[in-house]
Amino acid sequence: MDTSTAIILAIVSFLLGGIFVLLIVLSRAWMVWLRCKAAGVPVDAGTVVLAVLGRSHSDVPHDAWLTAREAGLKQDLAFFTAHQRSGGDARSLALALIAAHRGGIRLDVPKLAASALAGTDPVEVVRKHLEPEVSYNDPRTFGITVGTTGVLIDAAHSLAKARLGSAQDFPVFAHQGDIAAGTPIVVHQVHGNHVAVMPMAEVRG
Repeated sequence: MDTSTAIILAIVSFLLGGIFVLLIVLSRAWMVWLRCKAAGVPVDAGTVVLAVLGRSHSDVPHDAWLTAREAGLKQDLAFFTAHQRSGGDARSLALALIAAHRGGIRLDVPKLAASALAGTDPVEVVRKHLEPEVSYNDPRTFGITVGTTGVLIDAAHSLAKARLGSAQDFPVFAHQGDIAAGTPIVVHQVHGNHVAVMPMAEVRG
């Protein structure tokens, strides 16, 4: 085999190898495009090809990006890829962003990603934002609601504070007239940390 033939064969082999790799990339890109289409995610062909080429050893960044796009978020693939390569979990970050988006929470996205890299669970961060704050100054935190019954430890007056049973020292007010200590009462109204009560006898009467 002369030199020219060997060069031609090498070129042909190189081209065939390139065509084979291109076909693999295009087939994977086609599957990704079909998935995007089925999910209703508007992406162009170039973005899909870059998404396929951008996969390293894991499909997690790509899946996180597609999940976020499906939910209406605008973060690009590079954002999730960089987070994953930095040691974070792109999937958890995507879920946190989606939860915040659906819950109407405005987040500092770079700060959330940074805290996730530092070991914080981003989903847990968003969950705490979604949950109502528990106020230990609110009697409802301790199950004291309208209709709750009890016994006054101190006398209750219309403009004075008393205590209701063994509960926390909430401002307890008589709804009508003064109520002596030891009187069985029922909670008439709860407003913030204020509890208005009235004698149980009046309720039964």
